[in-house]
Amino acid sequence: MPALANAAGAAPKSIHNMHGLLSSAMTTAVRLGYIDRNPCQRIPLPAVERIDDAALFLTHAEYKLLLDNMDQPFRAFTQFLVMTGIRFGEASTLTVADINLLSNPPTARINKAWKRDGQSSYDIGPTPSDLTPPWSRW
Repeated sequence: MPALANAAGAAPKSIHNMHGLLSSAMTTAVRLGYIDRNPCQRIPLPAVERIDDAALFLTHAEYKLLLDNMDQPFRAFTQFLVMTGIRFGEASTLTVADINLLSNPPTARINKAWKRDGQSSYDIGPTPSDLTPPWSRW
């Protein structure tokens, strides 16, 4: 049986995600007695290319070269990103209320990030870790 068609031009990973959602809904329909079997079972899906997930970091010399050639207004923000490891989507949602310069060491509350709303625009929502149940991080 051929793999699920990519008629809409979706990437293989997106097809896997859509199939997973639909399959979950069908499993619930089976459990509730609406249908006899899950029609999503045994559907071949397109292969998802795996990229090398190994972390790649700038050397100190590369980082210095980057900063030295960056316009001044962006240097402090870039240094904040690098020194804290915060993601751009999280850092760009911070407000003054999220920063505590009086604590030792100073802290930043990271509890929101930009999220796609499904309509090609963005809203501020919880960070992925805020959406994850605490017991799954143990």
